[in-house]
Amino acid sequence: MSEVQPALIPVNMPAEALSAQVAFAGRAETAGVGGNVPSAPEPFPPPESIPSAETLSTWEQESYEIAPSLAASVGFPLWGVTLSEKLRVMIFGTSRYTDVLHGNFTYRYGVAIRVMLEILDSENQAKLSIPAIAAQVELDMVQANSQLIVSGYVGKIGSQLPKWQTFDVNTYASYLATVSSLQSTIFDDNDNIKPVLLGSTLASKLTTSDTDFKKGSFLSHILHP
Repeated sequence: MSEVQPALIPVNMPAEALSAQVAFAGRAETAGVGGNVPSAPEPFPPPESIPSAETLSTWEQESYEIAPSLAASVGFPLWGVTLSEKLRVMIFGTSRYTDVLHGNFTYRYGVAIRVMLEILDSENQAKLSIPAIAAQVELDMVQANSQLIVSGYVGKIGSQLPKWQTFDVNTYASYLATVSSLQSTIFDDNDNIKPVLLGSTLASKLTTSDTDFKKGSFLSHILHP
């Protein structure tokens, strides 16, 4: 029987920071009774192994639901002041990337446009798609805040980024237009793409249950030279 591979979890931090976070969260087997010590940091890819913009060969559109505590642990800036069980975090993204294998883990480097939604759902019954969430906010069924996060791009796009705001039908329409515009600006601009870590199987060590991370729909396109 083949071994089940750990999930590749989206992150919003450099590989060295992720390695340190995992080491801090881990506990060495040699720890004495009554005292825990961080485990040794996992080695991460050296700078020379990070792919260039020209070698980012895969485009992908994905959606995720990620536990608030895990989202915070891997660097996503949550607006919510508490990590309540009623808080749900969704990440919808489009990325261009290449995977790098290093040691026992996969590190995904590239450029990404991500919409992060924080949904306060008292009944834990929200339908988790962007248009459905927007409609439920309009009906006062849930509360939602949104942020657009661009990673791995150094061009001038600040004026195009929406600020933190309540997510509703009007915001949804604005996000669709903004993401479409940013995709045209960013993904073919190799001169200003500086690939960063977008996800890693190493981050799966930060999960505490099978429900911490759920991958939704995705669509991949492989680019050929």
